[in-house]
Amino acid sequence: MVTLPLPSQEEIQAAYRQSVEGVVALVAQLVKAFLTILGQQQELIEQLQARIQALEDQKAQDSHNSSKPPSSDGLKKPRPKSQRKPSGKKT
Repeated sequence: MVTLPLPSQEEIQAAYRQSVEGVVALVAQLVKAFLTILGQQQELIEQLQARIQALEDQKAQDSHNSSKPPSSDGLKKPRPKSQRKPSGKKT
């Protein structure tokens, strides 16, 4: 995680003593740092969204829509129940 280097109390007071130009410079520096971090986070979000989509696409594949064998489908489908009716005879 990227942390923003916040100005110290002394740096803020020094900018204040420099009048408007000092405060504007300090704010501009902070905005630039925020935008850099925001850009990095946006890149990471896009990468993670692409990874999630790839994993969801991979999970959605089974033997019907890919070249995977039916045995790799896992336990998604229940086994078909027997069509036989009990005869009523004791065993």
